[in-house]
Amino acid sequence: MVHAGWSRRAALAYNLASGSTVILDAIIAWALAGHVAVAVLLPFAAGNFAYIALADPVPELTTIPAPHGGTILTGGFAAGLLLLALTATLAG
Repeated sequence: MVHAGWSRRAALAYNLASGSTVILDAIIAWALAGHVAVAVLLPFAAGNFAYIALADPVPELTTIPAPHGGTILTGGFAAGLLLLALTATLAG
């Protein structure tokens, strides 16, 4: 965020605000655990982890100098999508 032109204070405030939603989401999931099939939330959690894992390498797909580097990252991305699909199938 700082590299996008935000001040350090604003970047810290927005990161703190977005990071604190994890606690609220955990409380909501815990409260709903007895009323809703929590397994339905598993693909969403997996999607969040995949997003976090791919947030840095995806922009590098077009800037990696090694010819096989893009192939490796694209293969990893495809494997992650396959894992998400498998998780959603098994959870549903």
